[in-house]
Amino acid sequence: MILSDISIKRPVFATMLNLVLVVFGLFALPELAVDQYPDVDFPIITATVVYPGADPETIEQKILEPLEEAVNGIAGLDKVSGNAFPNIAQLVLQFKLEKNGDQASQEVRDKIFAALSELPDEAETPIIQKFDVGGAPVLTISVSNPQSEYGALSNLTDDVIKPAIERISGVAAVSLSGDRLREIHVLVNRKDLSGYGLTPADIVNSIQAQNIDIPAGKLQNDKNYWNIRVKGRADTAVQIANLPIISAGATGLRIGNVAQVKDTIADRETGGYINKTETILLSVQRQSGSNTPQVSEDVQKGLAKLKDQLPPGTKVDVVSDNSIYIKGSIDSVKLDLVLGALLATFIVLLFLRDPWITLISAIALPISVIGTFAFLQVMGFTLNMMSTLGLSLAIGILIDDAIIVIENIHRHLAMNKSGAQAAKDATSEIGLAVFATTLTIVAVFVPVAFMEGIVGRFFYQFGLTVAFAVIISLFVAFTIAPMLSARLLKPGEYEPKTAILRTASHKIDHWLTSLDNGYRHVLDWVLANRWKTLFAAGLITLFSFFLLRFVPVSFFPKEDRGEFTVNYTLPEGTSIDGTSAQTLTMVDSIQKFPGVKRVIVALAAGADKKVNTARVYVQLVDKHERSFTQQDMIIRMREELAPKFAINGAEVSLTEQGGGGGGNRSEPIQYIFQSNNWEKLVAFTEKAKADIPKLVPGTTDVNTTRPKDSKEYRISIDQGRAADLGISTAQIGAALRALYEGDKISDIVSNGKTVDVRLRVSDEDRMGATDLSGITLKNSRGEQIGLNSIAEIKLASSPSTIERFNRQRQITLISNFTGKDLGAAAKTIDEYVVKNMPPEVTLNKAGQTEMMVDAVKAILKALAIAILLVYMILCAQYESYLAPLVIMAALPLSLTGAFGSLLITGQIMSIYTMIGIILLMGLVTKNGILLIDFTIQKMNEGLNVHDALMAAGPVRLRPILMTTFAAGGGMIPIAIGHGVGGEARSPMGVAVIGGLLASTVLTLLVVPCLFSLAEGAKHGLEARRQRKRAH
Repeated sequence: MILSDISIKRPVFATMLNLVLVVFGLFALPELAVDQYPDVDFPIITATVVYPGADPETIEQKILEPLEEAVNGIAGLDKVSGNAFPNIAQLVLQFKLEKNGDQASQEVRDKIFAALSELPDEAETPIIQKFDVGGAPVLTISVSNPQSEYGALSNLTDDVIKPAIERISGVAAVSLSGDRLREIHVLVNRKDLSGYGLTPADIVNSIQAQNIDIPAGKLQNDKNYWNIRVKGRADTAVQIANLPIISAGATGLRIGNVAQVKDTIADRETGGYINKTETILLSVQRQSGSNTPQVSEDVQKGLAKLKDQLPPGTKVDVVSDNSIYIKGSIDSVKLDLVLGALLATFIVLLFLRDPWITLISAIALPISVIGTFAFLQVMGFTLNMMSTLGLSLAIGILIDDAIIVIENIHRHLAMNKSGAQAAKDATSEIGLAVFATTLTIVAVFVPVAFMEGIVGRFFYQFGLTVAFAVIISLFVAFTIAPMLSARLLKPGEYEPKTAILRTASHKIDHWLTSLDNGYRHVLDWVLANRWKTLFAAGLITLFSFFLLRFVPVSFFPKEDRGEFTVNYTLPEGTSIDGTSAQTLTMVDSIQKFPGVKRVIVALAAGADKKVNTARVYVQLVDKHERSFTQQDMIIRMREELAPKFAINGAEVSLTEQGGGGGGNRSEPIQYIFQSNNWEKLVAFTEKAKADIPKLVPGTTDVNTTRPKDSKEYRISIDQGRAADLGISTAQIGAALRALYEGDKISDIVSNGKTVDVRLRVSDEDRMGATDLSGITLKNSRGEQIGLNSIAEIKLASSPSTIERFNRQRQITLISNFTGKDLGAAAKTIDEYVVKNMPPEVTLNKAGQTEMMVDAVKAILKALAIAILLVYMILCAQYESYLAPLVIMAALPLSLTGAFGSLLITGQIMSIYTMIGIILLMGLVTKNGILLIDFTIQKMNEGLNVHDALMAAGPVRLRPILMTTFAAGGGMIPIAIGHGVGGEARSPMGVAVIGGLLASTVLTLLVVPCLFSLAEGAKHGLEARRQRKRAH
């Protein structure tokens, strides 16, 4: 090998080449951002429009439908979801993954803003946002002060604390919940207003016309100039109350004569509690690409500096820090990496019993890992779960190339060759095989990096990280390893100096020699009984697929994060105060459970801002301080809370943190049903809601998104009579809106801060239908007309929300899942749907069930490409189409160990496990290459097939076992599943270890049989051709 020969001759040159990788890697490491997941660009765009006072049906007709029509023609648009809430329209546009997210965002912005003329004038400007996979809040901060008025605390939070956090580098946004800012409320007395012959419009016009400052030009002379300003803006509520009413017949009347003007705080629309203490909650989001732990640390440092500037008694506490979990997960993977490296090194020492050889082999690990950090920086990658998991997974592989090279050098040294000669001969002999084995690993992981779909985006960094690390390890094996071996290793066997070590070394050597001899006898037997061996191997392969039926399947493995959410929805029409009282009663019950550390309550926290909903975030003590798992607590809490609180139309569901189901929901099971026949759609989904829990074990919180009815007073206008009296529908709507919506009509400036002025009817005039019927309006002739004389007021029902999918109303069947086998559950539900769904109803899947199907397709395609690439590499190496098939025949054999180990340990087949099985394909091929490559060399030396296999098998046994045990040893820390997030990684480690052990044993027996048969068949064909030529 040219590279190894140069390294042996020029040791300083070889050292510098490797130090370049180390230096660049060490400089790159501090610059790498740390985050939970890769920074993935998903082309998902949301558009939110606020239309104050509008009901969901109005939102659907006047906001969603025009916007859906506007964006429908954008290239690459895949799915359109729309939600109509009271006052809010939300549009979610999902593009094909090939679409650039920034381009999609700009195109959506252009289309929506071009359609603004079709939206109502009262609708606010649409807010367009691009989905950020790392956009979840990094920190949740509580602000409280029992000594302060709530309005003052809200203003302090909004004016001081929030801006201070927003100025910190890496912070993208800070949102508030539970704050109630100072406002001026003009509370109109309906009877006084009617008595003076006034309308709400008179009050609004009077305030807007007089509470204003007007720049009126300037005065100037030759030397100076002076600005002119007409000063009319009020500074206080008293000044607003003293403003004259501008209306015919209202001479001498002031605002205070018909309305109570109060300097107060905003009506309660959201709420926050820590346990049962009312608080203001701040959610801090990081900027895309920023370092999450660093952002968290900087924010907490900023808060520490800020505390000295706050009023006495003000408490600012971090109650939730997502960076702790992220950092813990990354640290756990780093520990896996270090422990795996130590175990792999120990295995090398155990087999070779030479500290110098072990040291030279181990050098490949730090150089490969540190050098990969430079690659991560160049590629713009981060230190996240995917990239660090890739390094941890590869740690046992990175030492393989060096092991194979140095073991061969060690064998040549035993022939009493000099160090330089042994290094040169051994590297030359094994070089092509090592190169081919490394290429097979790269060929396995590059397709993983370029998988289709969402899974491919997440595993892009994973696949390339492993591939590059393995390439570096190959470089180290051909440079540093032979160079150091040539200088540090001596001819002959290494003999330990102490008696204990010598005894241990001799016993291990005796055991390995016995293993060699034992394998030689077994190999001789299987070569004599080739068809029996292959028949047994075939049965084992079939058995592996039989085992797969019993392995539970899930997309995401469950993690014990020590936190989960209780979602509490009260009946429609429940006020926020009613929701608060009921939720705090629930908090009492939750706090009685053992292991509960903290309860965080957010009222009206969803995108819909519905006041009858509450999210209760439950934090548990660290998992090492409790005897139960997070899942155990969820099951227990669900069983105890539901009977108490899911009554009288209320609903309770529990969801885990970070398990995302995809789309806009967290439930893993989501089936979207659509139909133009609403009655049949409702009937079917309600039937499914009742049947699924009985049919599918493990499904919990089964529900549908069928909108609940909300009560409303519907005012039906007699258009003819209203026209005769000179009253228009628009006039009626404007008057009612002014009285009951509480719109902002003006503002004042107090102490340099703008304070909103809002008008609405007084509380005693908004109690029921009689208050509405007593409303009077004034026509163009100045006559007062009672609302009850031109309209009928009656109580009616309307949908509380409306959900749309691809421009059609839909109902989604949703469910959490407490079982292990999500795949089997989804299959059962699919069968139920096929059997029971009416022909008028159509189905679209979402959540983890949809993602799992897409992921399996992508992984199987990546696996097929990987196998094809490996075959092509082997064909190129051996100039044969047959030998690679023999080597790769052992691939299915690894599945027996993988599936069996999962079944024995009770682990699940998850997305991580599937990636581990793909890794097995490369490792198993590696063993076959080492065996067959040396066999072919022996055949080229003149041995027949049987003798070549008998010569090569025992010689290659030790390096095969070494590389297998090193790779398996590197996976042991992952399989144990220790540390934060270890539960998710454990099945992958178990599958790889089980697959490695099974495939190694079977490869050592099956591959020689197949090679012997293939070579025999090849020679038979050649002999037949020669006989034909002779005739």
